[in-house]
Amino acid sequence: MHNFSDVVSAFADLPTVIGALLVDGDGLALASSLGDKSKSEALSPVVHALLNDAFKRLSEMGETANQIIFVQDSRIIIAQPVHDVILVVYSEKTGLDLLQSRFSNAVSILKRITEPDFSNT
Repeated sequence: MHNFSDVVSAFADLPTVIGALLVDGDGLALASSLGDKSKSEALSPVVHALLNDAFKRLSEMGETANQIIFVQDSRIIIAQPVHDVILVVYSEKTGLDLLQSRFSNAVSILKRITEPDFSNT
């Protein structure tokens, strides 16, 4: 059985990844590899609000997106909601094919963890 730490640690051996963060539906940090816990706790509500607004605006324009990528000069932020959790990865702009592959695998794990279980209803 996987847990949130497995999702975040999926990026641990990629030297280009600065950190990964899992944010719940209320903007709370569930897991992080950003090092400083207070940094994760401060960043989580900001990331949550920003991404929710971005997805809401896309929806209002009749567009959908399953992933958003913010591009900076030498770094990127990839974010994808999975059920009520958002996976955010902060990385250098190199090795993107391996990063995207690893991101897809992490999303698959996260889907298995967060999938609603209706078998008991």
